[in-house]
Amino acid sequence: MTSSYTAILERPDDSALTYDVEGSGPPLVLISGLGGTSAFWKPFAALLSDRFTVLSYDHAGIARSTRGNAPANIDRFSEDVKALAETAFPGQPVTALGHSMGGIIAQNLAAKEPNLVSRVILSGTWLQADDFMRAQFALRRALIEQAPGLYSGFQRLISRSPDLEPTDAGVWDGLIQDVPGMTEAEVANFNDRAEVILQFCGKALAPGLTMPCLVLGARDDHVVPFRNQSAVHAAIPGSALKAMDYGGHFYPNSQAEETARYVQEWLDGN
Repeated sequence: MTSSYTAILERPDDSALTYDVEGSGPPLVLISGLGGTSAFWKPFAALLSDRFTVLSYDHAGIARSTRGNAPANIDRFSEDVKALAETAFPGQPVTALGHSMGGIIAQNLAAKEPNLVSRVILSGTWLQADDFMRAQFALRRALIEQAPGLYSGFQRLISRSPDLEPTDAGVWDGLIQDVPGMTEAEVANFNDRAEVILQFCGKALAPGLTMPCLVLGARDDHVVPFRNQSAVHAAIPGSALKAMDYGGHFYPNSQAEETARYVQEWLDGN
């Protein structure tokens, strides 16, 4: 039976998480990155909803979800995903797919809840932020502090693949036009989430990921370079590694069909 609904999960910290469920079949939980929206997954989820029951959600304090009063940390974010999965799929193990920041949440969740996470897919993510990522976040923070209206355009620009876009310059101009600024609450939430990213270290977690694991990345990712996915793969025993030639950092969205094909093929075999 195919499901399609939107619901709200109220959490003990007074946050309220809005989530979307669509499809039929085994549960697949999608965890987005720093942007934290369910909408990021829309084209990808639609491609898999005939084979899986797909859950995506807005992270606390983002889009339709309220912030709550719990401190931002990797355990809090993992507990949110656990609560959503147990609410939508009671008593069922799930496949967790996390992209970028969602990938570090998925690492933490899978290591600590192996009875819940039966398979894990780590996309465009890392074991520990390197100097390149730290420099990039210093620039992001400077942009938000000095020119917050430019930040979203900067994020859109660096996360796309120039090799996949039309040569028409208007495409790129469009990415940096009509970009909304950030509210004080959005800036605070960004800074909290950025700190979680920079503090995370998955080296101790990796050996505990004993369930089937796929690591995905794009070779033209200029936000989280592919060497990071190679390091994740090397640290997790028995994991598989798949590299896309093109797609940029947002490849699950910009290259939804190809990403969905890789994911489905791997899930069919695992």
